[in-house]
Amino acid sequence: MKKQSLIGVIHALGAMAGRVDNTKVLQNFNGKVLIFVGENDSITPVDTAKEMKRLAKNSELNIIPSAGHLSSMDHPSEFNNIFFNWLSSQKI
Repeated sequence: MKKQSLIGVIHALGAMAGRVDNTKVLQNFNGKVLIFVGENDSITPVDTAKEMKRLAKNSELNIIPSAGHLSSMDHPSEFNNIFFNWLSSQKI
């Protein structure tokens, strides 16, 4: 965050503050949902991801240890392994 420009931070915060609650979309979605969350994610905490899993009927939750909000960048190998294993298990 410290490396970002003031304007970039202002826009990011504005975008997050203006997000619409999509809880009903998640509740009504019948497709498969793969949820990733970093163990140390302060933007979308683990408890929020657990709630998403509870709401999504057909979902899988993966908590990436020692990762923050960008778990795919913090631990790309682990993220990719989980993602590709999940993809290969899907009957599409």
